[in-house]
Amino acid sequence: MRRRVIKSLDESNIKPTNLGKTAKDFRCKVGVWRSVPRYFFTIHRVDQVEHDPDGTYLRNVAEALSHAEYTIREQRKKSSYNDLALMMIVTDQSRQTVLSLPFFPGQ
Repeated sequence: MRRRVIKSLDESNIKPTNLGKTAKDFRCKVGVWRSVPRYFFTIHRVDQVEHDPDGTYLRNVAEALSHAEYTIREQRKKSSYNDLALMMIVTDQSRQTVLSLPFFPGQ
């Protein structure tokens, strides 16, 4: 089955199904499949980098930002993530950086 890409569909009409680690496509409200990009969330420390080899399938950069902020909040609860130099780097499936977020903004 070939997937068709819609270019003129208003994003507010899209209803995702099963987005997250396993989804690669989602069906729009009108029943047409669209490709979902994968984003990688890498944590940079002064002396090491924690890679995200699998990535997460999300609809757009806004959802990637939300996922990154959630991950940072959860990681900050752990004592090993209290370094002021920690950064979350978000890259897309072509490994281009789309977001860079500090763990402790304003510090």
